[in-house]
Amino acid sequence: ILRPRFADVTDTMTDAQVPGHFNSFSNFMYEMSWGKLIFAGLGQGSDATPVMLLPGNAADYDNAGLGKLYDTCKAVAQTNYGFNLGQYDFIYVATGARPAAGYAGLGFVRGVGFHLANGYYGAGTASHEYGHNLGLNHANFWSTLGKTIIGGGNSVEYGDGNDTMGGGGSTPQ
Repeated sequence: ILRPRFADVTDTMTDAQVPGHFNSFSNFMYEMSWGKLIFAGLGQGSDATPVMLLPGNAADYDNAGLGKLYDTCKAVAQTNYGFNLGQYDFIYVATGARPAAGYAGLGFVRGVGFHLANGYYGAGTASHEYGHNLGLNHANFWSTLGKTIIGGGNSVEYGDGNDTMGGGGSTPQ
């Protein structure tokens, strides 16, 4: 977990929030995978950086979650804090209300990395974005407007309320 702060903003996941967030996320992924996906514990293969000072102000990173923000966090973690990011399978950034982001989470599909933005540190958001890293797209719903169970209709993105990749939230179904 990469935890940035900025010269003008210190709003990020706190030391006290890290264990609860990580345990909820880890336990949720374990449940959703029927026990097949197990994260290493914090300090036993999984880690959180200290709160890291990034260059510039928070506004310099507005809506730059998987670009400038992600890349700068990785560089600062390696250069200033001695993290060997090559030893981790997945890496993500957690920020509070700033820098500004028009989303709760954003993840690479079939790639490493996601951003939890706006203080959305819950297991549901983290698991959804991690699902993208694992190659999953959104779980949609086929809406026929009640006219038929088959046939004409439209796809509603995030429409499957029983799936974490849809609107399912953080409770295993």
